[in-house]
Amino acid sequence: MKKKFMTSAMIFVFSLALLAGCGGGGGGGAAAGPTQHTSAVVTLSTSTTSAIPSNIIIEAYWVTIPLPAGVTVKHSADPATDTGVVVTSGGAAAKSGILAQGVRSAATGTFPDRVQVLIAYGGVPGTDTGIPVGEFSKVTGDISAGSYPSQSDFKNITLDDVQGWDLSSNSSVTMLYFGPKLTLSSSVSIN
Repeated sequence: MKKKFMTSAMIFVFSLALLAGCGGGGGGGAAAGPTQHTSAVVTLSTSTTSAIPSNIIIEAYWVTIPLPAGVTVKHSADPATDTGVVVTSGGAAAKSGILAQGVRSAATGTFPDRVQVLIAYGGVPGTDTGIPVGEFSKVTGDISAGSYPSQSDFKNITLDDVQGWDLSSNSSVTMLYFGPKLTLSSSVSIN
């Protein structure tokens, strides 16, 4: 009988120890939500299917970037974006005389907020090679608290125009529709 009592007592004590170790649950705090990022950087680049003739230089790119919900660009002196929002990068940043400017347009009707980017060669035609093909600009947007845009939300970015200069005839050339096919590509970094 004593043996049976000891076995029952050990099982009881062991069961109490197990229950005491289980805790009351709950105490882990709130579940972690998505990471709140504060900025998005769109990097713009061009490529071409064939060489640009040696007598043609690229003078300007015009690009439109629709902004996803919750993403804005700084613009103290509306409609121009603040300094640092649109900058040259890649090969364009490595050259002097290339200017960067952004214009913010507020949402209207079915069109979202957007930023229009102008990258222009400010040099004297015939003295340089203009804007090189490749990476040419970075555009920084601010992400509002409570917004969680993804890279895929930055869509329908368009190369609206490419202005060239013909060194032979000293005349302007619309390169988007004539001459070598230029293609725009973009990548987005969410920070």
